[in-house]
Amino acid sequence: MLKSERPYRVVLRGLHSSEDTTEIKEILKENGHEVRQIVNVRHRTSKEPLPLFYVDLEPKSNNRDIFNLKYLNHMKVTFEPPYKKKKSSSAKGAKGLVIPKISVTDHSDASSAEKTTQPAPVKTKDSVAANCQKHPANKIQATLIKVSGKTSDITIAAVYCPPKHQYLEDYRHFFSQLGHRYIIGGDWNAKHLFWGSRLVTTRGRQLYQAVKELNLECLSTDHSAVILNVNDKIILNEAPPRLYNKKTNWEEYRDIITEETQLTVSLKTVEEVEQAIEGINKLIHSAANRSTPQGKAGRAKEHVYPTFLGTV
Repeated sequence: MLKSERPYRVVLRGLHSSEDTTEIKEILKENGHEVRQIVNVRHRTSKEPLPLFYVDLEPKSNNRDIFNLKYLNHMKVTFEPPYKKKKSSSAKGAKGLVIPKISVTDHSDASSAEKTTQPAPVKTKDSVAANCQKHPANKIQATLIKVSGKTSDITIAAVYCPPKHQYLEDYRHFFSQLGHRYIIGGDWNAKHLFWGSRLVTTRGRQLYQAVKELNLECLSTDHSAVILNVNDKIILNEAPPRLYNKKTNWEEYRDIITEETQLTVSLKTVEEVEQAIEGINKLIHSAANRSTPQGKAGRAKEHVYPTFLGTV
């Protein structure tokens, strides 16, 4: 393949793995980008879908303009090159001596890796009681509150993990002390492909292992603020109406359309054209209903991630 015929590949972040790639193509086409293909990235070993997409564009002069797109389908997204050049970090020592390939992280807020934050008193609305909880781990710095609802309690935690230590057992112990319902946010200093990082670190593997062992749900915000709506009762989402499903008999549908389509109708006036269009639409709906088994009404498919009210 000639270089001029090669697709222009970019990486799309910020959309759930279950997003419809056809809809993404249409949105990009409206923005002047012709898409050759879109591929959802899967985990190298577990083969689970990740919140990453490879987008191959037809080679054009405006390909780089795709990096200016910030929103798709009312969701904040980022487009990035597929590979980034690694920059060698350096640390400046005494008398201005530069030591290459040494990264320095300043944690002036913590005196040592064992230091934990003091629990801060927090109270929500008068109708809901919020109580500070003791910090259950040594190396994981966290502030916890328990919010009491009408039917159950939920623990909310803000955490910080210093980058020096290994935490597998601490992760297990920390999660086991939080109860049955909890939401944790913070800086874990752990990179893994599962939550959208470009590389995997030892800390990331340990956190991923703990998440899978305890059957937790992971929401990566990529440093974007997310407003999460937490309800005290179950909200049932009604399934949207559909003409077809995975059990639709497409051969029967094709036969119905072929046999019942009227090709001898008059199309001389505007009224006749509109009547013909309405007849075709009714035939399509009728054929879809007759070729699709009618089962029990199911619930709408829910994403793994919680409901987004907005992304800043």
